[in-house]
Amino acid sequence: MSRNIHRPGTRAAAVLAVLALALVPACRDRVANPTVPIPSDFTLAVGQHVTVQPDNVEIGFREVQGDSRCPTNVRCFWQGEAGVQLTLTNAIHQTQRVGISVEGHGSGTAEAMDYRITAVRLDPYPQDAGPIPQSAYRVTLHIEQSEP
Repeated sequence: MSRNIHRPGTRAAAVLAVLALALVPACRDRVANPTVPIPSDFTLAVGQHVTVQPDNVEIGFREVQGDSRCPTNVRCFWQGEAGVQLTLTNAIHQTQRVGISVEGHGSGTAEAMDYRITAVRLDPYPQDAGPIPQSAYRVTLHIEQSEP
């Protein structure tokens, strides 16, 4: 003969244990960004960040705006341009948005937070007149200290 013995509060304790386990991933610290020295070159996808050392400045690739670069299989009278949008955040959480205009296959440069940042390459380069999804973009940046 089997008997089911129920203790008061057992069900509530089990529910609380399941909820606690579900919340554990939300309580973990964010994964640290990769670090890069000054000067250096690195590549980011939209949404990715790096931390510049030794100044502990985070650089994030927000998006590409207005990609009007002339597709490789089209004849254009102008090479077009694309706007690389970055965010820089320093150790005391001051944030600065930076836009770098990249013309055609060329590069573009901006200065912010005592750095000179050059967008060396923006991929993919348009092949036809269709839009490129934000998730496909990769920008190669060169960062160095600004000249005084």
